[in-house]
Amino acid sequence: MSLSAFEDNVYVSFLLSKLCLQPLAINANSRWLDAHAHSWRSPAAQYSIRALASVYFGRKHHRSDLLTRGALDYGRALYNLNEELRDVEKCLSVSAWSSASVLQVYEVRNSAPV
Repeated sequence: MSLSAFEDNVYVSFLLSKLCLQPLAINANSRWLDAHAHSWRSPAAQYSIRALASVYFGRKHHRSDLLTRGALDYGRALYNLNEELRDVEKCLSVSAWSSASVLQVYEVRNSAPV
């Protein structure tokens, strides 16, 4: 059995364990990220957390393939977030806000030197 089906779960779990579960990080600022990672209602939410998790894991473990994968998921997240923002009902949702925030964290993490 191939473990590739579980890759996303590994990367997201690694991200959350490093950013959300450390003693100093357990606060309201990290809880939204954990909640967003477990929200599978919108494609923007899925792709944004996958992009951030892939880049975070890839940088920590020197995996350029994951940086590329994260960049592809980032593009998909932007596309889907744009779709949500055009929808009058979804544009003010917590999911849209959270996706935008995750993408902001992605941009900061991805622009840092390796």
